[in-house]
Amino acid sequence: MICTFIIISYILILYILSFLFLKKRYDPRKEKTFVSYLKSEFKFLVLSVVVLISVSVVVGLYTYDKDLDALSRVLKWVTLYMGLWLLSKTDFKEKKIPNMIILILFGIRVIFLIYEILSDMELSDTIILYPLIGGAVGAVIMIVAMIVSRKGVGMGDVKMFLIIGLYVGGTDIIPVMFYTFFISAIVGIILICTRKAKLKDSVPMAPFAFLGMATQFFMLMLGGYT
Repeated sequence: MICTFIIISYILILYILSFLFLKKRYDPRKEKTFVSYLKSEFKFLVLSVVVLISVSVVVGLYTYDKDLDALSRVLKWVTLYMGLWLLSKTDFKEKKIPNMIILILFGIRVIFLIYEILSDMELSDTIILYPLIGGAVGAVIMIVAMIVSRKGVGMGDVKMFLIIGLYVGGTDIIPVMFYTFFISAIVGIILICTRKAKLKDSVPMAPFAFLGMATQFFMLMLGGYT
């Protein structure tokens, strides 16, 4: 129960910080209040509430009967979940992956990594290797995709999947990427069939990365992730 309370509180804090970041980035005018900004972003706010409720319910169900040992690994996934949600907004609006968010996510991952090493020094080599493999796999696959797609995939996408791999590790990066590409392909086909996009049009990758990561995250939580 304590674990659930801590994680949901952490999620709420991340949401508040995310909206403050977005307000500063897209509405630098000091005279505009936070409430008025939320009104101007009503659709995004509604989606954010849905995201907030969904992750809170799933994480709550998973951690309800867990002790504090589960706290670190769940917080790590939740951090990535919220980070990708924020990247989804910036990528959709600007078609750009801000380096600032990437660096913040990297810094938080390093903190988690240090904690994991200190918690189990005997497995420190494996603890370090696991995220490095995930990051390498994510980055290499996206570099190949960037070369094949001829600028359909940018360096921002490469950095994003490098970070995703560092968080989810070598075991989960492949499922995350599979769900990402599968969902993006389905949405792309629908957009082309409805003539809302052309075959050569590029679409922001971060929203699909968020959905791919969220799919794997929810499956792990509901399946009793250990």
